[in-house]
Amino acid sequence: MDLQFKTGKKHADAALTAIATAFGDAFPDHPHGCFVLGSYARGTGHDSSDLDVIVVFNHRLTYKSKKQTDQLVPAIKTALNVEVDIGVCSIDDCPPVWSVCLRAGHLVSGVDVQPPLPAIEDYVTALINDVVSLIRGLRPGRKVGSIVDYPDPDLPLYGYEAKPLRDSAGHWAPSTKALSMIILLGRYRTARLA
Repeated sequence: MDLQFKTGKKHADAALTAIATAFGDAFPDHPHGCFVLGSYARGTGHDSSDLDVIVVFNHRLTYKSKKQTDQLVPAIKTALNVEVDIGVCSIDDCPPVWSVCLRAGHLVSGVDVQPPLPAIEDYVTALINDVVSLIRGLRPGRKVGSIVDYPDPDLPLYGYEAKPLRDSAGHWAPSTKALSMIILLGRYRTARLA
Protein backbone atom coordinates (compact mmCIF):
# COMPACT_ATOMS: atom_id res chain seq x y z
CA MET A 1 0.00 0.00 0.00
CA ASP A 2 1.29 3.45 -0.89
CA LEU A 3 0.63 6.14 1.69
CA GLN A 4 -0.91 9.38 0.46
CA PHE A 5 1.19 11.26 3.03
CA LYS A 6 4.55 10.11 4.37
CA THR A 7 6.15 11.33 7.58
CA GLY A 8 9.70 10.80 6.37
CA LYS A 9 10.36 8.42 9.29
CA LYS A 10 10.62 4.76 8.29
CA HIS A 11 9.24 3.35 11.54
CA ALA A 12 6.27 5.77 11.54
CA ASP A 13 5.47 5.17 7.87
CA ALA A 14 5.68 1.39 8.41
CA ALA A 15 3.26 1.70 11.35
CA LEU A 16 0.87 3.89 9.32
CA THR A 17 0.95 1.36 6.49
CA ALA A 18 0.17 -1.46 8.93
CA ILE A 19 -2.72 0.49 10.49
CA ALA A 20 -4.21 1.50 7.12
CA THR A 21 -3.85 -2.06 5.79
CA ALA A 22 -5.49 -3.58 8.88
CA PHE A 23 -8.50 -1.25 8.64
CA GLY A 24 -8.72 -1.72 4.86
CA ASP A 25 -8.71 -5.51 5.27
CA ALA A 26 -11.23 -5.44 8.12
CA PHE A 27 -13.61 -2.95 6.45
CA PRO A 28 -13.21 -3.36 2.66
CA ASP A 29 -16.78 -2.26 1.92
CA HIS A 30 -16.90 0.68 4.34
CA PRO A 31 -15.21 3.84 3.01
CA HIS A 32 -13.03 5.49 5.60
CA GLY A 33 -10.01 7.73 5.92
CA CYS A 34 -6.92 7.13 8.03
CA PHE A 35 -5.33 10.37 9.30
CA VAL A 36 -2.05 11.07 11.09
CA LEU A 37 -2.02 13.93 13.59
CA GLY A 38 0.38 15.47 16.07
CA SER A 39 4.14 15.65 15.75
CA TYR A 40 4.39 13.32 12.75
CA ALA A 41 1.83 15.39 10.84
CA ARG A 42 3.82 18.54 11.69
CA GLY A 43 7.11 16.94 10.65
CA THR A 44 8.59 17.15 14.15
CA GLY A 45 8.19 13.48 15.17
CA HIS A 46 11.26 11.62 16.40
CA ASP A 47 12.06 8.07 17.51
CA SER A 48 10.43 8.47 20.94
CA SER A 49 7.33 10.35 19.70
CA ASP A 50 4.06 8.49 19.80
CA LEU A 51 2.00 8.21 16.65
CA ASP A 52 -1.47 9.78 16.72
CA VAL A 53 -3.98 8.32 14.26
CA ILE A 54 -7.70 8.81 13.74
CA VAL A 55 -9.74 6.58 11.44
CA VAL A 56 -12.95 8.26 10.26
CA PHE A 57 -15.75 6.28 8.60
CA ASN A 58 -18.13 8.07 6.23
CA HIS A 59 -21.17 6.47 7.86
CA ARG A 60 -22.35 5.73 11.38
CA LEU A 61 -20.79 2.55 12.76
CA THR A 62 -23.12 -0.31 13.62
CA TYR A 63 -22.83 -2.12 16.93
CA LYS A 64 -21.06 -4.98 15.13
CA SER A 65 -18.59 -2.57 13.47
CA LYS A 66 -17.85 -0.83 16.79
CA LYS A 67 -17.21 -4.18 18.42
CA GLN A 68 -14.90 -5.10 15.53
CA THR A 69 -12.90 -1.86 15.89
CA ASP A 70 -12.72 -2.37 19.66
CA GLN A 71 -10.92 -5.67 18.98
CA LEU A 72 -8.86 -4.43 16.02
CA VAL A 73 -7.26 -1.40 17.70
CA PRO A 74 -5.60 -3.29 20.60
CA ALA A 75 -4.40 -6.00 18.19
CA ILE A 76 -2.77 -3.39 15.95
CA LYS A 77 -1.18 -1.59 18.91
CA THR A 78 0.27 -4.85 20.24
CA ALA A 79 1.78 -5.73 16.86
CA LEU A 80 3.56 -2.41 16.33
CA ASN A 81 7.02 -1.39 17.57
CA VAL A 82 5.98 2.20 18.16
CA GLU A 83 3.64 3.71 20.72
CA VAL A 84 0.44 4.61 18.91
CA ASP A 85 -2.87 6.21 19.84
CA ILE A 86 -5.65 5.15 17.46
CA GLY A 87 -9.05 6.81 17.58
CA VAL A 88 -12.02 5.58 15.58
CA CYS A 89 -15.19 7.51 14.82
CA SER A 90 -17.67 8.19 12.07
CA ILE A 91 -18.43 11.45 10.32
CA ASP A 92 -21.71 11.53 12.31
CA ASP A 93 -20.26 11.11 15.79
CA CYS A 94 -16.73 12.48 15.72
CA PRO A 95 -15.74 14.04 19.08
CA PRO A 96 -15.48 17.86 18.85
CA VAL A 97 -11.73 17.98 19.59
CA TRP A 98 -11.01 15.35 16.94
CA SER A 99 -13.06 17.25 14.35
CA VAL A 100 -10.82 20.27 14.88
CA CYS A 101 -7.56 18.27 15.12
CA LEU A 102 -8.27 16.54 11.79
CA ARG A 103 -7.84 19.92 10.06
CA ALA A 104 -4.18 19.93 11.14
CA GLY A 105 -3.65 16.27 10.24
CA HIS A 106 -2.90 14.52 6.96
CA LEU A 107 -4.82 11.83 5.15
CA VAL A 108 -2.53 8.81 4.81
CA SER A 109 -4.98 6.41 3.15
CA GLY A 110 -8.59 6.08 2.10
CA VAL A 111 -11.05 8.89 1.50
CA ASP A 112 -10.80 12.42 2.85
CA VAL A 113 -13.71 12.24 5.29
CA GLN A 114 -13.98 15.53 7.20
CA PRO A 115 -16.61 15.79 9.93
CA PRO A 116 -18.20 19.23 10.35
CA LEU A 117 -16.57 21.63 12.79
CA PRO A 118 -18.32 21.81 16.18
CA ALA A 119 -19.82 24.92 17.73
CA ILE A 120 -17.17 26.80 19.72
CA GLU A 121 -19.06 26.15 22.98
CA ASP A 122 -19.03 22.39 22.37
CA TYR A 123 -15.35 22.50 21.47
CA VAL A 124 -14.34 24.45 24.60
CA THR A 125 -16.41 22.14 26.80
CA ALA A 126 -14.75 19.10 25.21
CA LEU A 127 -11.28 20.63 25.74
CA ILE A 128 -12.01 21.25 29.41
CA ASN A 129 -13.31 17.71 29.82
CA ASP A 130 -10.18 16.33 28.12
CA VAL A 131 -7.91 18.27 30.49
CA VAL A 132 -9.85 17.07 33.54
CA SER A 133 -9.71 13.51 32.20
CA LEU A 134 -5.92 13.72 31.77
CA ILE A 135 -5.52 15.05 35.30
CA ARG A 136 -7.75 12.29 36.70
CA GLY A 137 -5.60 9.72 34.90
CA LEU A 138 -2.57 11.01 36.79
CA ARG A 139 -4.45 11.03 40.09
CA PRO A 140 -6.31 7.69 40.23
CA GLY A 141 -8.68 7.40 43.13
CA ARG A 142 -8.26 11.04 44.15
CA LYS A 143 -10.82 13.79 43.70
CA VAL A 144 -10.03 16.49 41.16
CA GLY A 145 -11.12 19.85 42.54
CA SER A 146 -10.69 23.43 41.40
CA ILE A 147 -7.19 23.53 42.91
CA VAL A 148 -5.06 20.64 41.74
CA ASP A 149 -1.95 19.65 43.63
CA TYR A 150 0.83 17.51 42.16
CA PRO A 151 0.07 13.84 41.43
CA ASP A 152 3.16 12.80 43.41
CA PRO A 153 5.50 15.50 44.81
CA ASP A 154 8.16 12.86 45.63
CA LEU A 155 8.82 11.96 41.97
CA PRO A 156 11.33 13.94 39.85
CA LEU A 157 8.67 15.68 37.75
CA TYR A 158 6.05 15.61 40.51
CA GLY A 159 4.41 12.53 39.02
CA TYR A 160 3.61 14.11 35.68
CA GLU A 161 5.98 11.63 34.02
CA ALA A 162 3.83 8.71 35.20
CA LYS A 163 2.55 7.69 31.74
CA PRO A 164 5.29 5.71 29.97
CA LEU A 165 5.60 5.65 26.18
CA ARG A 166 7.28 3.10 23.94
CA ASP A 167 9.97 4.29 21.52
CA SER A 168 10.64 2.91 18.02
CA ALA A 169 12.97 0.26 19.49
CA GLY A 170 10.15 -0.99 21.71
CA HIS A 171 11.62 0.33 24.98
CA TRP A 172 9.35 1.90 27.57
CA ALA A 173 10.39 5.20 29.15
CA PRO A 174 8.77 7.82 31.39
CA SER A 175 7.00 10.52 29.42
CA THR A 176 5.69 14.00 30.08
CA LYS A 177 3.08 13.72 27.33
CA ALA A 178 0.17 14.04 29.76
CA LEU A 179 1.67 17.19 31.28
CA SER A 180 2.29 18.62 27.80
CA MET A 181 -1.32 17.93 26.79
CA ILE A 182 -2.68 19.55 29.96
CA ILE A 183 -0.59 22.67 29.36
CA LEU A 184 -1.31 22.89 25.63
CA LEU A 185 -5.04 22.30 26.01
CA GLY A 186 -5.20 24.78 28.88
CA ARG A 187 -3.27 27.42 26.90
CA TYR A 188 -5.43 26.90 23.83
CA ARG A 189 -8.60 27.14 25.90
CA THR A 190 -7.37 30.38 27.48
CA ALA A 191 -6.43 31.85 24.09
CA ARG A 192 -9.84 30.97 22.58
CA LEU A 193 -11.70 32.54 25.52
CA ALA A 194 -9.63 35.74 25.52
